[in-house]
Amino acid sequence: MNNTVQYANKTLWEMFGHPEDWELYVYSIPLEIDFVRPPTIHDLRSKEYSEIHRYLNDNKVIYAINLFKNILFTYGLEYPIDVRILLDFKHKYKNETISLVNDGYTLAFYVERNIDGQIEKLPAIVVSDEQYNVLKQLFSN
Repeated sequence: MNNTVQYANKTLWEMFGHPEDWELYVYSIPLEIDFVRPPTIHDLRSKEYSEIHRYLNDNKVIYAINLFKNILFTYGLEYPIDVRILLDFKHKYKNETISLVNDGYTLAFYVERNIDGQIEKLPAIVVSDEQYNVLKQLFSN
């Protein structure tokens, strides 16, 4: 079964279920760091390049999830060329992670869901300018 089709009519917010059951890890690479090749998710999770913020039992996690409440998955977007932000939502009670990867130059986030080691690449989501700015402000401190 094609995973893209499986989630086409479901919002990302619906996949989260109960926002309070998640913790959030935010990885970001400052734009002034230049790479010979586009950085990967692995690069982003590396302490060498990234600023890492961890949010547990925090209103910021619930607020961030609620920002995705009415955003639908989108078709036709290519995967990013210059990853700059990674949001890793990790479920507190299950072996599940939902990762949102942003290229730093667009309003698109590319979504991966990992359940018990099974990785599903899902369609991208596109946020509004306002939602993107709220996300940046939310995690800038």
